[in-house]
Amino acid sequence: MWWPQVSEGPLAFYEVASGQLVVSFHSFDNGGRLVLLPDGRFDGDELGMEYLRLFERGTLKSYAASEVKAQFWQPEAVKAVLQKVGGEVVV
Repeated sequence: MWWPQVSEGPLAFYEVASGQLVVSFHSFDNGGRLVLLPDGRFDGDELGMEYLRLFERGTLKSYAASEVKAQFWQPEAVKAVLQKVGGEVVV
């Protein structure tokens, strides 16, 4: 699960019928931005990734975004989800 360190709160979109989170948007004081999908895939700029860590479920292990970027940074997947819900890519 991704956990951004945010002081304000994310802008989150949920599927009405199921109540499931679809996507969340995060912006930071340093100008960084992130768009997160519930399955861990994300898009964002380098400034936003400074605030992002992946926590391994059931353990105390955590990883910086730069360590797992090859696996989880998937801007095209994020774009596809945003297009399904009628949004535009903001990052």
